[in-house]
Amino acid sequence: ELSKACKSEATNLCPFEATMADRKDFSSNGQVITCLIQSRTRLGSECLHALHFVEKQRVSSISNDPKAITACAEDQKRHCPNVQSSGQGELRNCLRKKVNNISPACRRIVIDYMRLEAEDYTLMTGLQKHCADDRQRFCKHVADHTGRVVMCMMDHMHDTAMEPGCREKLVKQQGMLSKSLTFNPLVAKSCTGEVNHLFDITKTIWSLISMLDRKSVV
Repeated sequence: ELSKACKSEATNLCPFEATMADRKDFSSNGQVITCLIQSRTRLGSECLHALHFVEKQRVSSISNDPKAITACAEDQKRHCPNVQSSGQGELRNCLRKKVNNISPACRRIVIDYMRLEAEDYTLMTGLQKHCADDRQRFCKHVADHTGRVVMCMMDHMHDTAMEPGCREKLVKQQGMLSKSLTFNPLVAKSCTGEVNHLFDITKTIWSLISMLDRKSVV
């Protein structure tokens, strides 16, 4: 189903990976799927729908991502040796807590997963488990795939009707969102112009500082 639904996108967006997978299973080594996930903003609705099932598989267990298995093998042994996966993202969550200490290759994958989750409530296994009732109570009309569900639930986080377990998960999610625009797609999209402007200002300031330092040396 995935190979049929995403054939055009794979050919156009992931030509190298598609060629490497030629005459093999479409998911061979996961290269084509990884490329499609990274290019998800450019995919058609049919391909996105088919790809979503694979995204859920990868988020639920790192063992479903061949690249992650290789990149994070040593980090798993070093930082999460006793973590057993039951399909609820336990290993991924452990690596996420250690994200500043794991290898660069594994860190990139973990951050990609974090970004993926931030965009789609249905991929947030922890929140879904603890917040199912509150999601229906407060935000049942909010679409899953827009990144707005969590923001909606945070608006009700201090409501007396909010379940304590859900509130605890939302507090942790709030902490992650505050660390980087990478994990807050709504803010990143809304503030692109402002972020670019601040970047340009910062770049100019550092250029001036560098120029003054050179003059002081002379």
